[in-house]
Amino acid sequence: MNQNSTLTRLIGGLCLLVIYSQAAQGQDAMSLLRKAQQFRFSQIDSSSWYATRAYDAAIDEGNDSLAVDALFLEAWNRHRAGDLHGGINGFKKVLEYPAVAENDVGFIRALGRIGVIYTDLGMFDSAMVYMLRYDALVDEHISNTNTEAKLQLGELYRAMGRPDKSSEYKLEAIRRARISGRRVDHIMSLFYYLDDHLSKIGSAEIQPYLEEYLALLDDNEWDEDVKRQHTPLLFGQLNDEERVALLEDAVDQNIARGLSSGVLFLNRELAKAQDRLGRKSDALATAINGLQMARERRDMGHLLGYHHLLGSIYQDRQEYQQALVHLGAYYHLRDSLKTVTINRNLDSLNVKFETARKEKQIADQSLEIQRKTNQRNLLLGGLAMALWFGTFLVLYFWNRQRLTRKLAAQEAEISQQRIAQLEQEKQLLAMHSMIEGQEAERIRIARDLHDGLGGLLGTVKAHFSVIQNEIHKLESLNVYDEVDKLIDTASAEVRRISHNMAPHALRFGGLKDALHDLSVQLRTHGLAVTFEWPGDDIELEQSSEVMLYRIVQELTNNVIKYAQASQLLIQFNRVEDELSIIVEDNGRGFDVEQASMGLGLKSVESRVTFLHGSLDIDSVEGEGTTVTIQMPLRPVNPDTA
Repeated sequence: MNQNSTLTRLIGGLCLLVIYSQAAQGQDAMSLLRKAQQFRFSQIDSSSWYATRAYDAAIDEGNDSLAVDALFLEAWNRHRAGDLHGGINGFKKVLEYPAVAENDVGFIRALGRIGVIYTDLGMFDSAMVYMLRYDALVDEHISNTNTEAKLQLGELYRAMGRPDKSSEYKLEAIRRARISGRRVDHIMSLFYYLDDHLSKIGSAEIQPYLEEYLALLDDNEWDEDVKRQHTPLLFGQLNDEERVALLEDAVDQNIARGLSSGVLFLNRELAKAQDRLGRKSDALATAINGLQMARERRDMGHLLGYHHLLGSIYQDRQEYQQALVHLGAYYHLRDSLKTVTINRNLDSLNVKFETARKEKQIADQSLEIQRKTNQRNLLLGGLAMALWFGTFLVLYFWNRQRLTRKLAAQEAEISQQRIAQLEQEKQLLAMHSMIEGQEAERIRIARDLHDGLGGLLGTVKAHFSVIQNEIHKLESLNVYDEVDKLIDTASAEVRRISHNMAPHALRFGGLKDALHDLSVQLRTHGLAVTFEWPGDDIELEQSSEVMLYRIVQELTNNVIKYAQASQLLIQFNRVEDELSIIVEDNGRGFDVEQASMGLGLKSVESRVTFLHGSLDIDSVEGEGTTVTIQMPLRPVNPDTA
């Protein structure tokens, strides 16, 4: 029995399909397209069926304009039915249609719809390509007051997590809607902008846009369904406390401006929010006040809403008699409205019933075909996604391993550099300690020579003076004069050694005075010494002064020992934050590349390195030698260098 019934319905559906196909064949493309447009909001499958026939008829008629419109409507139906890839392919057919130019409205709108679908799919790069081209062509060929492109771009940026760009485009849409005066564009632009800023509603920044939106919503020309569709969406993401505060302010604003329709809707939402917060008395008072306003305006839709709300509030308060009164009024009023509506529409429904039933059978056939197509597309899409995901995982892990190896190599290189730096710091610290130890030992030896041996020699000389007075025979032997000269020579030598070990002038007069004394001593060796010092004082740490003195002392000793020079220049120059020292002689010179560096020059090089300076030796055989040292004027702490 069931099989027979199913077979009967199938045969009947096929018969109806044949009948409607024959009927469609008898209609022109324009009639079929109008039929498709008639069903596009109520029965998508029927709309698609008629759009396909309209396209075929337009091709037969050679009407490219209608063919493009039919293609566009079919793609739009696929998108609304959830077939996103089918929608993209359909709109791309519009773009590829031979007779469509870039400045055609159908071409431009198809670009926008492709961008919207790519946004729904999360393919933001592709969406941006189509959206930007769509926006540019709209401004160039349609109207620079068009808002749709700006709103869709704003929604794309919102999906991409760019609220700043989203607000920028939606504010531009609001500006354009104000200029054009198109009320639908105006209210939609405001709604999308406010939906981006739900958390800021009630702030001074957003309040003017909210008032503008509510004023438009309150316009009596709007259908009540439009009003109910917009404001609940606006308030839907707020918690009850935020909603109560916002609604109280909005109600006051609407009452002050005389916007009674907006007050009725907002006042009812306020009562609901107060009730949810447990503010039962406030909710009851608000609802009673709203019911009175609805009665005065004879607004049947709001009367229904307020009676139902009051019935719920009284029931929660356990005031069942009052609850019964309002709920009874609600059901009575609802039934009355239904009766009026049924009587008004009964004839129309009877006329449309048979047509709708037959069209539904055809739509069911198309729906089954569409369902199978969707299943196939879903399977192919799943396989494609699995392949894409597998490729992504392989690339991800390969790239991660490559980055891990690269990071390991970088860390090893950094470790080697750090070890080299620590070794250098260790060498500098050891050198610093060694030089300080040497200087301390020099000072100790100088002090011992001066205080110990010098004193003893003085005492010996005093004793010899006594011996002179006692023993006159020594004069005839000339022993006293010889010994006295030897003692004077020994004392002078002790003073010279002590001075070289730790110059007195360096300790008490600084580097300049010590070098001046050194120049005087060098002149006793037959050298014509020129000592030059810059006019301004040079401030150096004591350790740096000692090292510079030792460097100059070692270089001049080499001149005395090896150069056979007659002239010597010791020159200090200061250029901003850099100190330059030149020691130049006119001696016999030497081959710098072939000569081995002795302990003296190695000591000079070590001290220059410690001072973070550079050493340059320029010598020509037979022409003399020039030693140049460059170092930073401000001393550098070796522990932190």
